[in-house]
Amino acid sequence: MLSTDTGFPLTAELARQALPDTTDSGPLEQLLTGIGSSPGRVRARARVILDPTTDVSQCRGRILVARETDPGWLFLMMAAKGIVVERGSPVSLAAITGRMLAVPTVVAVPGATKRINDGDWVELDGVAGTVALLTRGAQSSGVAAREGALA
Repeated sequence: MLSTDTGFPLTAELARQALPDTTDSGPLEQLLTGIGSSPGRVRARARVILDPTTDVSQCRGRILVARETDPGWLFLMMAAKGIVVERGSPVSLAAITGRMLAVPTVVAVPGATKRINDGDWVELDGVAGTVALLTRGAQSSGVAAREGALA
């Protein structure tokens, strides 16, 4: 759900939300924030895609991570368990498509394609607008049993 403090324009609020929370004692680089656009929580391996002509089978069962999307990405989004996009708003194509397909989605996640590696285990929360980096792709032992939808 998108909400802003009274008196703040949306762009100022989004910039404020993008700042790291220094009150959290955990490692800040492990939690990315954006705008929750389609509800649900899912845990799976990330698939970083920069080109929509990628084979759909590479997205199946993965959390799609992209810079931006357009209608050419639809088949990839349909195969994904979750969607994370660097650009976007609650009315962007990725956000609307996520809601239509009931796929958890977070948009406006700064640097997602650089901070999330292909194959990383991530947990996406489409309500809170968070993407938690769980393990790097090479360190997946023990996590595979917990893959799948959480809520």
